[in-house]
Amino acid sequence: MSKQYLMGEVKAVDDGSKHGAFEVILSAPTLDRDGEVVESRVFEPLPDHITFDIDHGMSVATTVGSGRPEYTEDGLLKVVGTYSSIPRAQEVRTLVKEGHIRTTSVAFMNAVREEKDGVPHVVSAELLNGAFVPIPSNRESVVLSAKAYREAIAPSTERLFPGAWRSRKGWGMSANDLGAAVSDAVRGAHGAGADEDVWVWVRDWSDEWVVFQIETETSAKLYQQGYTVEERKASLVGEPSEVRARTVYDPLSTESNAPAPVTADPGSPASAKSPERVRVAKARALVMRAGLPVIH
Repeated sequence: MSKQYLMGEVKAVDDGSKHGAFEVILSAPTLDRDGEVVESRVFEPLPDHITFDIDHGMSVATTVGSGRPEYTEDGLLKVVGTYSSIPRAQEVRTLVKEGHIRTTSVAFMNAVREEKDGVPHVVSAELLNGAFVPIPSNRESVVLSAKAYREAIAPSTERLFPGAWRSRKGWGMSANDLGAAVSDAVRGAHGAGADEDVWVWVRDWSDEWVVFQIETETSAKLYQQGYTVEERKASLVGEPSEVRARTVYDPLSTESNAPAPVTADPGSPASAKSPERVRVAKARALVMRAGLPVIH
């Protein structure tokens, strides 16, 4: 039997279970500390149910919960499960919620390996179970616990961009690589470079959405759109929604006669009509087309 310690993203979720629930990304196709890659969907057909234990104890004595495995559209192995009511499981739940245990690991057997570009790839295997562990083999292990990322942020994004939320975007990619991929997707989808009098660049992005600006000599508009990442390439999803950037300055005084907050609107079309704004826009466009990072 082979045990593989892979990326595990752990989240506390609320499914109505009084004993607590969790959601994990149990396996991702990235190079691990063992020097191999467990490819996507190698465990298909997936079982309907797997147990979760501690440190791959793989025994009744170390079991703390169970869940149902499934593959996301991005090819990541996800498990949504619940903790047992026994004290040992509730101790693990506390460790996860407090952020002390941040990783999980997958166990499998009957692995078939093929070498690709000098790196062993697991291309087929039987999924056994998952485990909460302190040190996984995959260096990119990430944990989100307590107030879950998806609970706190994703619902509003899902309403705006159905299907945009899958899992953490760009596993194995640096922040710069992910930003470049998102920028390429935006410029490819919205015609950057097609017209010399139109400039498109990314203003901001999160794990679920990207905000980009489209400027002409007479207008500047901001849009927000969801995106996905597959095989290190970003693709936009859904329709873009026009948004407005707002910066609010609150007064330090707490007196009732304090002046009202001053609100700046950097995305106002009127501000884009000045010659200086056009000059800056053209300069930024040249930098973007040269493939250099834009700092703003």
